[in-house]
Amino acid sequence: MRTVEPYHMVNYMGNWHLIAFCQLRREWRDFVFGRMTLCSVAAEGFYPRPRQEWQPHLENTFGIFQNNDAFDVVLRFTPERTRWVRGEIWHEGQVEELLEDGSLKRTLQASHSTEIMMEILRHGSEVEVLEPAWLRGKIVDEMQFALRKYAGCRTMAGGDLLV
Repeated sequence: MRTVEPYHMVNYMGNWHLIAFCQLRREWRDFVFGRMTLCSVAAEGFYPRPRQEWQPHLENTFGIFQNNDAFDVVLRFTPERTRWVRGEIWHEGQVEELLEDGSLKRTLQASHSTEIMMEILRHGSEVEVLEPAWLRGKIVDEMQFALRKYAGCRTMAGGDLLV
């Protein structure tokens, strides 16, 4: 049970989120509306906090996962995948550079490795993490964990999986 001071709503991937100050934790939190039950309006009000306190929860990050330390991510997409991802807005401050070989270099900020990893991994071998080195290592580890799950499996030319 929480008492919160609501400040902003954001729709992320079809789910509504509430950016609010949680009185129990005494810090800013992101609450998913779909997980809320038994909501009511409290009798007592609250004095609005300055926009500068909650606005950072919407800026300088990729997606909605939050962490205190933002970091730059540099990705290189293959020429084939570039056709599909060029111009997609992953972050308002991203920078894209079309390289001579037709690949795309995208630089953006993130503040939580989990969320950016989910986006990177959905592109499989069509994307490479250039920076930071620690994120590149986490992607390698994740791919190795996935490969272990499929150990002993191989594909045939027809796409059938053999075990």
